[in-house]
Amino acid sequence: MYVKRLAQLILLSAAIFALASCGSDPKLLVFSKTSGYRHASIEAGVAAIQKLGDAEGFEVVATEDSTVFTEENLKEYAAVAFLNTSGDMLNNWQQADFQRFIEAGGGFVGIHSASASEYDWKWYGKLVGAFFDEHPAIQQATVRVADKSHPATKHLPDAWPRTDEWYNFKPVQPTDKVYITGAKGNYTHSSTDSSEAAINVPPGVRWVYDSKKPFLSEQVKVLLTLDETSFEGGKHGASHPIAWAQDYEGGRSFYTALGHTDESFSEQNFLQHLLGGIEWAIGEGQLDYTKAKTQRIPPPDRFVRTVLAENLDEPTELAIFPDGSGKVLFVERKGAIKIYYPEDDTVETIVHMPVYKEFEEGVMGIAFDPNYQKNKWIYVFYSLMEGGRRNRLSRFNFEDDMLIHSTEKMLLEVPEQVGCCHTGGSIDFDSKGNLFLSTGDNTNPFESDGFSPADGRPGRELYDARRSSSNTNDLRGKILRITPQPDGTYTIPKGNLFPPEAGSKTRPEIYVMGCRNPYRIAVD
Repeated sequence: MYVKRLAQLILLSAAIFALASCGSDPKLLVFSKTSGYRHASIEAGVAAIQKLGDAEGFEVVATEDSTVFTEENLKEYAAVAFLNTSGDMLNNWQQADFQRFIEAGGGFVGIHSASASEYDWKWYGKLVGAFFDEHPAIQQATVRVADKSHPATKHLPDAWPRTDEWYNFKPVQPTDKVYITGAKGNYTHSSTDSSEAAINVPPGVRWVYDSKKPFLSEQVKVLLTLDETSFEGGKHGASHPIAWAQDYEGGRSFYTALGHTDESFSEQNFLQHLLGGIEWAIGEGQLDYTKAKTQRIPPPDRFVRTVLAENLDEPTELAIFPDGSGKVLFVERKGAIKIYYPEDDTVETIVHMPVYKEFEEGVMGIAFDPNYQKNKWIYVFYSLMEGGRRNRLSRFNFEDDMLIHSTEKMLLEVPEQVGCCHTGGSIDFDSKGNLFLSTGDNTNPFESDGFSPADGRPGRELYDARRSSSNTNDLRGKILRITPQPDGTYTIPKGNLFPPEAGSKTRPEIYVMGCRNPYRIAVD
């Protein structure tokens, strides 16, 4: 009898605990940090969302402190709302933990200028759906419901006239033609890079994307659109999305561009629209961090700097021995190749390369072959003068911590002109055994008289990088990609700018061109 009674009490206690757990209110973090334009309606927005939470049964915590974006803290929330944020708000650590929150099933709500935030963070732009581009003056317009089934829109009339600041958007990453216009003419350029530095264009020329093309990805469900015949300044034509939702990388994202004015946050239709988006983003409110794929970034104080060598003479590149010994092979520009030995914390010079060492020339790069433990090969990029000034990429046998000169296999040479500067010279390999080599434009950056490295005046050839970095038949000012072969030659991997059959006016080794001085590179 006692055992039966005890069992009943245990079951009753468990039931009460389960009910209490199920009844706990989900938490919404409202974040309104600004490092750009600050909306005067932020305070009204915070108060309105807190009032919605009190009425509808979710807890609201409002902050402008980005340090709350840690995994330990975000685990307490079902969703995060970015309320009229602007500019850069989160550092690398905070970005990674927020990304993991979404991957674990967290919800996101973006309100108005949330799309004018973190322009350099493409993942965030895709989470929102698009980036803000520009807007006309505040005015009345007709909002039309595109999807009546969503909680954020099911209460709205099909045509909803209201006053707000109406956003035009730009895609997170253009994938079609980018249009360039300027006083000197019109240009077109196919690219996925919308930065003005991507190509050489005359001064005053600017990038323009085709605003009539869809800027949202196919997975985004449009909820509201703007009738561009009802106001002035719209740029998206018949389809002008203004609110949307999507499932994104394990989480849920709702964005509305409404909410510029103070009056918005006392307008019943808008508040119900916002509440529907919040509750949809919260969902079941359950996080599962086993589904998060992004790695957390270790805190900076986890790393300890240990000085291996001091008083070096212009060190240029290093390579860690791939045998697990902890030894480090490194070079100094004026010709020395050295090894750091961790067992006794010493540095030994193993050879001085006979190099031309004026200006920036000398030993610029060094790397182990991907199969070094079997073939004992290293690659060195260094300068010579005899027979004409040039930089040479060679392979050497490297055994018992000794470079064997007689085994040199010259892969390629890059002719240089008299004068300075910009050598590049970094070497790295990818996982497929392709060797990348950076080369500078060999162009004098000094005494330019205000000219760019496109100085076509007579006698100014040393200041004109068009003869090198812009030249398709020249290896300077480039990143080269080749596949070394066992006999000391190389082949050209697919995907370089110019295939071998392209003709005599191109070099197939060129992978990237138009570089100034890519001094050190790393292949991920």
